[in-house]
Amino acid sequence: MFKKILYLLSTAYVILFNNFAEAKTVEYIFNVNYETVNYSGQEARGLAINNSIPGPTVKAKVGDTLKITVNNYLAEETSIHWHGVLLPNDQDGVPYINTPPIHPGKSFTYQYKVTHPGTYWYHSHSGLQEQQGVYGSMIFYPEKETETYDEEHIVVLSDWTDEHPEQVLANIKKDPDYYALKKDSVQSWDKVLSNGYKAFDLRVKNAVMRMGPMDMSDVGYDAFLINGKKSLDLSKAKPGSKIRLRIINAAASSYFILEYSGSTMKVIEADGIKVKPFTAQRIRIAMAETYDVIVTVPDNKTYEFRATSEDGTGYATARIGAGKLVAAPTIPKPNLVLMDMNMSGMHDMSSMGGSSSSPKGHDMTSMTAMESSNNTPKADIKMNDMANMDHSKPQQSSTHEMHNMQAMDKMEYKGHKENKPKAAPQLPHIAYLDNYKALKSLSDSTLPKNNPIREITLNLTGSMERYVWTINDTPMYAADKFFIKKGENVRMTLVNKTMMHHPIHLHGHFFRVLNGQGKESPLKHTVNIAPYETTTIEFYANEEKDWIFHCHNLYHMKLGMGGIVSYSDPEDKNTPNHSKNHSKDHGNKWFAVNRLEGFSNLASFSTKFTRNDDNLLFDVEHNYNKDYEAEIRYQRFTSQFFGAYVGGSFAKEDGDTSNKAIIGFEYTLPFLIKSDVRLDSKGKLRFGLNNEHQLTNRTNLDWKWNTNSEYRFNLNYSITKQLYISGNYDAKEKFGIGLSIKF
Repeated sequence: MFKKILYLLSTAYVILFNNFAEAKTVEYIFNVNYETVNYSGQEARGLAINNSIPGPTVKAKVGDTLKITVNNYLAEETSIHWHGVLLPNDQDGVPYINTPPIHPGKSFTYQYKVTHPGTYWYHSHSGLQEQQGVYGSMIFYPEKETETYDEEHIVVLSDWTDEHPEQVLANIKKDPDYYALKKDSVQSWDKVLSNGYKAFDLRVKNAVMRMGPMDMSDVGYDAFLINGKKSLDLSKAKPGSKIRLRIINAAASSYFILEYSGSTMKVIEADGIKVKPFTAQRIRIAMAETYDVIVTVPDNKTYEFRATSEDGTGYATARIGAGKLVAAPTIPKPNLVLMDMNMSGMHDMSSMGGSSSSPKGHDMTSMTAMESSNNTPKADIKMNDMANMDHSKPQQSSTHEMHNMQAMDKMEYKGHKENKPKAAPQLPHIAYLDNYKALKSLSDSTLPKNNPIREITLNLTGSMERYVWTINDTPMYAADKFFIKKGENVRMTLVNKTMMHHPIHLHGHFFRVLNGQGKESPLKHTVNIAPYETTTIEFYANEEKDWIFHCHNLYHMKLGMGGIVSYSDPEDKNTPNHSKNHSKDHGNKWFAVNRLEGFSNLASFSTKFTRNDDNLLFDVEHNYNKDYEAEIRYQRFTSQFFGAYVGGSFAKEDGDTSNKAIIGFEYTLPFLIKSDVRLDSKGKLRFGLNNEHQLTNRTNLDWKWNTNSEYRFNLNYSITKQLYISGNYDAKEKFGIGLSIKF
């Protein structure tokens, strides 16, 4: 008996000793600094970590403790958020929400236990620093890897602009189509007419529904990067080798279409979580998502892995293997005037002119094969394992007990024996992975059944015409928190009421995407919501304090498209209120839009200060004969199409002055015609209409009319985005020609 006890104790000691010996503290030092770069042929200033864009790759094993000290050498605050990583609340890295900002000249040390394997990434959560270069990759290795491959490579995709991103945002606020000319995506009437009746019919139908011309991106980028370069050399890969690509979309506002010329891509992970394997010819990856795929080098040639921006304005490439180049297919730019909302959010490959054919030797099966395939073994992870996790307490030592999320590491294929070669089962295949229907969890991901359920509806709202992005029509800085309680199953219904895609990321949690796969619904940390579509996600509330969720289009988030999920008691007076501190990064910022016009018949100046739905407007006009008209108004939009205002009107005509208070509203009618109804303090009612039409890439026509028998037509030719040659005809002042300046 004693020997048996001694044996058990010694065995336990060996197990414990090995666990303690294997777990360690992994330390990194991040120096955030300014860096001069040249990605486009001209120098620009970026932000770097240890003089590198992207920053260093963080590698650790499940059970390790990460200790990362960030030194801020910038003249502004910075921060680091660990995207997709489950960790204590105060290590999440969102300034003023759960982690202090790192002030200039100061340092902060993040420390937490690695509890789950996968491909993740980090980035600044301060201002628009992510766009400038503060991002990098993270790889957490499991105790035992179940996938077989010969080598792995990290692929960090990003977009780059030589402009300061704050200026980019200001430009888009001035004109949402500011970068259309640069991208060659101007939605002009000459393009509509040259594409025939279908394009004309589509434009008219959309206009009737008050939908403007569509685009697939907001920003005109100067370069697209892969690991901080335009091209990545992987020529050392040997023929026949299987290569794992850990793909991260670290772009600020770009979707990428992925394709490899050597084989189909075997998808094994999404957002760091293993999925039932399948193959895909093309993959669409949203901002902040990750996919792990395995590709094969068929022979002694160079095969191209290409990431093409979805708007067709550029790509980044990795060349795998040595020999004659086999290029990936070129994806033509989408014909925007032929796109409608029935194309699942403007990414239908047929309208883009792309090929969906697979490489020679790879047979394509239908989605039905994927739906019915049972060849993939189950894994040991379950959503209930996640339900038992508690990240509320900081993990300061590598000898501490690991979270139950460690179960995610133990995804061993049942019955898997590497020493017995068997014919691999035929994996299901799809031509284009552009949504989540194909993703299946390796095991039952259902939430604990007996928990109370909390339902939350999040309407993704905004206006492309005014470039306003909110949730439930409220910018984050002004919104109430969404209160939940620990132990609940939280079900969020995400309803996209806009014409743009929105990749929504929830901090501190993985959630189930209810994609029709039932118990096998996949787990993700970021989910893309297509235009006018609804997606439901759900998660077990097992954390504490406040966690942010937001659109991961960086410019949308900056304007307030986000919110806070709070475990706090709404009646608790000690519940933290973050609004004053974080507001400038989540919508509380004013932008100025100015226009100065000098014509032979009149001169005018207008300025608008705008913040989300709030606008302060001032207009003045002079006809060189001592006559003038001036208005000042405060306007607030209460919906995408309706805005009320109050203000004053001041005029002088033929020596007579007239000063009046005014109240009114603007409402967008079908065909995108803006109507204006106002009542002045003298009891006079006025009704007006106005609109504008993009005729060619550089020529547009705008007009206005009201019931005071006033009307004007303006024809403008764009020399630059700031300078226009303009001609006008006014009901009173007749013909005029001159210049217009926007700034």
